[in-house]
Amino acid sequence: SVDRLSGMSWLDEYGYGAAHQIYETGVNFAFVGIPFTSVVDMMYRAHSTIVIGVRSNFYGGAVLLNPGEDYTLCDRDSLFVIAANARDADKVYLKSLKRSVEQIGGAAVR
Repeated sequence: SVDRLSGMSWLDEYGYGAAHQIYETGVNFAFVGIPFTSVVDMMYRAHSTIVIGVRSNFYGGAVLLNPGEDYTLCDRDSLFVIAANARDADKVYLKSLKRSVEQIGGAAVR
């Protein structure tokens, strides 16, 4: 997280960032129709995971890097994220899965 980086030397900060990788992870139906930029913001704030792009089902599987606020996630899209490990990358999917379960159960989603 950003708090974790405060007080680090530039070299330590570089090493921390260099330890991350790009992962592709699924998008649960709970995020369908949500703007790309909203998901980027939500995942960074909640999990320090950086969403950088989408494999768009709407555009025949094309990879779109930072498609902007006009792009809304579609059924069967997948996201490209920068994360420390695969478990952190999968939080994007799991976060949306949890939201889906809350919606199905009738709980308010915030």
